[in-house]
Amino acid sequence: MARTRIGVDVGSTAVRVAEVVPGDVPVVVRAGQVPLPPGAVEAGEVRQPEVVSQALRELWSVTKVKGRQVYLGVGNQRLVVREILLPWLPEKELRASLGFQVQEFIPMAVEEAVLDFDLLGEEEQGGRRMMRILLAAAHKPMIDALVQAAMGAKLRPLGIDLNPLALVRAIGTSDVALDLDRPGDEAIIDVGAHVTVMCVHERGLARFVRILPSGGRDITLAIARGLGVEDDVAERLKRGQEIEGGPSLEDVRRIAVTRLGAFVDEVRSSLEFYAAQVPGARIARVLAVGGGSKLEGFMEVLQQRIPVPVDRGRLFEKVKSELDQTPEARGGDRAGPPGGRRARDPRTEAFVSQVNLLPPEIRLREQGPPADGARRRRGRGRARAHRRLLPDPDDAARVGPGRAGGAAARQRAAAGTDRRAAALRRASGGARAASAPGRDPVRERGLLGERAPGRLAGDPRPVVPSPSSPARSPRRRGP
Repeated sequence: MARTRIGVDVGSTAVRVAEVVPGDVPVVVRAGQVPLPPGAVEAGEVRQPEVVSQALRELWSVTKVKGRQVYLGVGNQRLVVREILLPWLPEKELRASLGFQVQEFIPMAVEEAVLDFDLLGEEEQGGRRMMRILLAAAHKPMIDALVQAAMGAKLRPLGIDLNPLALVRAIGTSDVALDLDRPGDEAIIDVGAHVTVMCVHERGLARFVRILPSGGRDITLAIARGLGVEDDVAERLKRGQEIEGGPSLEDVRRIAVTRLGAFVDEVRSSLEFYAAQVPGARIARVLAVGGGSKLEGFMEVLQQRIPVPVDRGRLFEKVKSELDQTPEARGGDRAGPPGGRRARDPRTEAFVSQVNLLPPEIRLREQGPPADGARRRRGRGRARAHRRLLPDPDDAARVGPGRAGGAAARQRAAAGTDRRAAALRRASGGARAASAPGRDPVRERGLLGERAPGRLAGDPRPVVPSPSSPARSPRRRGP
């Protein structure tokens, strides 16, 4: 099987994994989820890393995923994503000074944040060259807790992606299919249990991200308070299950729709804020995904309150799956062909925003030491470099026909080396050393008193004589 990529989502109610074979049409080969106990993850933040680690170990056992290198996702209110304009700098210099450049744009100290950015483009402003970037900043303790939970399950994080950007890549429309009657941007809404992630993009280019601290759990709590039942009973009622001796489903729907209307108003206010902040911006379509969007009446209320086309996001229109899927997961009658959507043409594929919030120190650790072959190659390179420091007069005997000119040049260089060595002996009073039979002060000390070729400076090991020269006893220097 081709090499796969593994993505892990640590949600408020469950941990999930998907193993995908990348390609023009990605293929999902394994996927699954394991529920989390209450309190392990709250509002998208890991509170009990050891409990999450145990759930991840169970998830790997259930799904039979073999790989350990994973990409994590993050999306909560400890995350800030903004599009900002900065004076142009080379990318390397911008990364080195990113904290200084963006401190005024984020509501946290840069020392307590993990930062990354994606370059969106360049422009001229007032005669100055400027660059527009998508800045991502996350509280480091939140990131550390997520990484700790993954490593506790013996997983190796290769990257931490942003859930809003992952949504765009998974279900966002980035080709000509977005050209409706009027041009505009696409908004994707992922309604989770505790958190709702919103992302507005323009053919894959993220323009606006907002994390709302509300979701399906708020509907459950409204039903529990309104009907005077326990939270677990309210959850079952919300899902349409009748409870013997309990309230009627009509009363449940009435309370749910009332709270749902307030939630959709929050979503609409966020979209209106985006349209007001970006000149000429317009929302052309809204896609809804997530467990909270499955609530009965959700799509109808969303369509009533937001006057643009509203639809469900369908992942399996863009990828092929080897999983057993329900018709809802496949997208019903609107599902794509068995091979997924058409293969993307990299020449026309739209730009897609990507960032990585894995702390730099963990990135370096996960890269690991170089392979043995690489170490051997580097060692041979060093040896060749050391041999070139002092030309060998015997090189003429090792070169083939047609290379005598090079050998002669090396002999002339060797002669020059001998003259410099003689001058060095005279300057340092080394006449006795020069008279010693078989002694070569140039090879033993190196030019200008440096280490012998092939040895590192300051190497404490004694000089080992070559097989072609007799053994030498150490000499005492000076009186």
